[in-house]
Amino acid sequence: QQHIEETPGRELRRRRIEHAKELLVHSNHELKVVAKMCGYRSQNSFWVSFREIAGEAPGKFRVRFQKAVLARAKSKRLAVMARAA
Repeated sequence: QQHIEETPGRELRRRRIEHAKELLVHSNHELKVVAKMCGYRSQNSFWVSFREIAGEAPGKFRVRFQKAVLARAKSKRLAVMARAA
């Protein structure tokens, strides 16, 4: 098994993107605001880093996870209603 160490710069970008993921899922901030909150000076550099690390654009990530959260909430409501019936 080969272990590849990350450079400090890449580790910093990874941590910034992890923080961005949390903000994208749990807030309605615009992408440019999320970028600034995560230490990026431009939305473009944020987008490039996010796509490189997360494998998809930040907007797509947000939509996909918000849909998943809504689906889970709907499923829980249906389960509660079924138990009450």
